Amino acid sequence: MFDFINLMPEDFLNKRYNISFLNNATDMGKKIKQMIGKYSKYPQIINAANSITSGCFDEMCKIEKIYKWVQSSVTFQDDPNTYERLIAPDLALNTILQYGQIYEDCDSITALMGSLLTALGITVSVAMSKTDSTQEDYSHVYLRAKINSNGTWYYLPLDATYKENNIGYEYPSSDITEI
Repeated sequence: MFDFINLMPEDFLNKRYNISFLNNATDMGKKIKQMIGKYSKYPQIINAANSITSGCFDEMCKIEKIYKWVQSSVTFQDDPNTYERLIAPDLALNTILQYGQIYEDCDSITALMGSLLTALGITVSVAMSKTDSTQEDYSHVYLRAKINSNGTWYYLPLDATYKENNIGYEYPSSDITEI
């Protein structure tokens, strides 16, 4: 399915970012959005996105294939309690291609899926929500893809964090912000 030789970056080991220095979750959302823009231009991300969606001729098919591929390739695992970690989408991709699976949390999942979708020309935004109403800051991040349905544009929630989530699922929260 993939050309493994051309997918390995030279700086494979330098792609883990400790983002605990960020002031708040909104800053993290902005960092994820920046990473999506940057990594969606990487040849290995573009090649993988095209390979995953081969045979698709419309955006919804591409969204579904990327979503299912990410969801089946990434198993949710919280970051260590001492810091927040975000891995680069190309490292996530290469780890999946090498080992068949990666264990990460919602921010790395969002960065990977956002980069793959953006590489295909699909507009995405980063959504952040509070999973507990007593929290002061946002605690969960996921994507929304901009799609056109019968002439109306809207953002489709894409939260592949858990295997049981379907396309369109959005964690129940009264406090969601979009970046």
